[in-house]
Amino acid sequence: MIYYDAARNVCQALPPGAFLRVPLLQKLDLTGVVIPAAHGTGLLAPLRKLIELKWARGGLTQVPEDVYGMHDLRILKLNDNKIFSISADVARGLLRTSTRPT
Repeated sequence: MIYYDAARNVCQALPPGAFLRVPLLQKLDLTGVVIPAAHGTGLLAPLRKLIELKWARGGLTQVPEDVYGMHDLRILKLNDNKIFSISADVARGLLRTSTRPT
């Protein structure tokens, strides 16, 4: 599986290791899926090959930590969340990604 669309599903939590069996997933759409922060920690960690992540309207207050390890990530859409600032480390990572040759 390379694409999973969970947009607008009613989930309050995904089980730990929900994405362990799909480490080659390239596109993930979690638009509208609200997962409490305590349940989301490490959730995306197995998805090191992710190229596109959409997680709009997810009630996020920060960029998920797992995103920092996604070196192939090209599209990150976190619109309509409650993220008010981005750490300097994230900004540097985004700059490296945006200037990397394709």
